[in-house]
Amino acid sequence: MLLRNGPEKICQAAVARSAHLHGRHLTPISGSPLTVRSTFNPIDTMNPPSKFSKASLVLVLAFAILPMGCNPSARSSSPGPEDPDAPTEFTTTDSGLKYRILRKGSGDNPGPESFVTVDYVGWLDSGREFDSSYNRREATKFNLSSVIPAWTEGVQLVSEGGMIELEVPSELGYGVMGSPPEIPPNATLHFKVELHDVR
Repeated sequence: MLLRNGPEKICQAAVARSAHLHGRHLTPISGSPLTVRSTFNPIDTMNPPSKFSKASLVLVLAFAILPMGCNPSARSSSPGPEDPDAPTEFTTTDSGLKYRILRKGSGDNPGPESFVTVDYVGWLDSGREFDSSYNRREATKFNLSSVIPAWTEGVQLVSEGGMIELEVPSELGYGVMGSPPEIPPNATLHFKVELHDVR
């Protein structure tokens, strides 16, 4: 979710404050609040600064913390919030897929050949996680016709902006072959999937 006064504005304010203290004019490059250039040459040996001032220290520290605390593209490493009234019991479809809607979306539901953008985490019955787009810090984009049957069916059950949990019998996942080394044969799979975009 993008905030009107979110990390980008906070970063811009931090840079501006640091620049004011240092007495320099800083200009963002390519619209990024994290990449700045100054109007002076920091390797100017003709007129070196007489001493390292407090303002210089503030500027250096500001640039050091921006990538850590003010990254506007920072992503969560875990699924987003669930609705307070999200069901605790699974619904089973005719195919044997089990699902529950953890968060209702407000957009369209995808079709069987829609191109979607999702975040997800997958784990086995043992609780061992075998895949996560959150850990990679990058959402996944694909056509629903090109994934395992459980995803083709299951992602159509949630609308854009929503989140669904899937319990996948092996025949709707990777079957008797599995997907070594992460997924053993005949494995039941579990997923939480957040649907960000439908095309």
